[in-house]
Amino acid sequence: MKTAKKFLAVLMCMAMIFCAMCVGADAIVGDLYSEGADPFPGYEECDYSNETAIGPLHFVLMGDHARLFFIDFKAEGEIVVPATVEGLPVTEIVAPTNHYFGRHMAVTKVVLPDSVTMIGVAAFNSFVALEEVNIPKGVTCIGNYAFHDCKMLKKVQLPQSVKYICSGAFSGCESLKEINIPSGVVTVGAEAFSGTAFYNDKSNWDGNMLVRDGALLAVNDESVEKFSIGDDIRLVAADAFGNCGNLREISMPAGLRYLSYNAFGGTKSLMRFTVDPSNPYYITDKYGVLYSKDKTVLVAYPRGSVMVSYSVPEGVEYIEDSIENDCLTQIFLPKSIKDFMPIAEGVSIYYAGTSEEYNQIPRVASGTMDPWGDENDRTVYFGGDSLKDRILAGGLLRAYGAFSSNILMLLKALAHFVD
Repeated sequence: MKTAKKFLAVLMCMAMIFCAMCVGADAIVGDLYSEGADPFPGYEECDYSNETAIGPLHFVLMGDHARLFFIDFKAEGEIVVPATVEGLPVTEIVAPTNHYFGRHMAVTKVVLPDSVTMIGVAAFNSFVALEEVNIPKGVTCIGNYAFHDCKMLKKVQLPQSVKYICSGAFSGCESLKEINIPSGVVTVGAEAFSGTAFYNDKSNWDGNMLVRDGALLAVNDESVEKFSIGDDIRLVAADAFGNCGNLREISMPAGLRYLSYNAFGGTKSLMRFTVDPSNPYYITDKYGVLYSKDKTVLVAYPRGSVMVSYSVPEGVEYIEDSIENDCLTQIFLPKSIKDFMPIAEGVSIYYAGTSEEYNQIPRVASGTMDPWGDENDRTVYFGGDSLKDRILAGGLLRAYGAFSSNILMLLKALAHFVD
């Protein structure tokens, strides 16, 4: 048995080396579809030097509204935020970067006016004595680390207006026992409730799953290889499967609608998605790659797939998740593509249009497409520039990629069978 496993492992390694050599030296050097894909709705930048203060509260006037951006560190007891400042409604609570890391030691209660619609980034970060806060019925966003490390906060009631619960929103709130996920929520960010009493209480878990109000928040099982999302789940939180290192397949039910940004982060062994045919929002291709039902968006690429080459079909406009994969060495992008998330540095891109059209794609033009390396060093071929390039990006390479991928998938399946 051990000898067979070693033999298959050697074959797989040889196949991967052979496939990489065939690509050539140059090739190996180098509102979205799902509302839940939006990691943060953003907010308007402003000049914080233009401020006005009311007691310990510091505001900046934004033209048609006011933003509370700082509460003095010496403030204590109950804080009541006014509904208006100089005639402007207070709609935002957002801490600028130079105030992220302070600690409020004595504020125990915050009363917010109904005018507030966004509790933004680090709004009440490290208010370590905060025991009580109301969330007004018009709030749509709980921003990144908005209540991080509010150690004394025991209960939060989110109104139906909330759509976004962003990364780390309530992380470190070690006394927080009760939470709710309103039916209007379309995304739950990574570690939004990590370190809370709610998360740590095993009675809130159903075996290896943490579910609340139709939202799958976490699956904690390193041994699971195939996971079927329950029929009652409508939303999957970011990094929900981060502790499932051996997961190979995820099945999605008919009623699942919202996939939070990076919902499948950490699933390095995941080889394919399957979707109930009656799901009106998602579909997969024959390789197990997840798409929107109308095939205009590539929603997620399996990070454990052994495909060496992959062709995104014409008609796809967006790739809304980063493609991180150890086996993939080439990807074909159609001319229809309008924007895409980062693609792993070692993957050569074959774009059906011209270099000028490629450079107009927003994430390429801004330089944010490739955070893992210098975009100028990436190997990119263009199918619309010349006859030579059209041939280079044509059928021979696609045939090679399909052949190599099929060999690798077969070997990996055999290795798993022997195991």
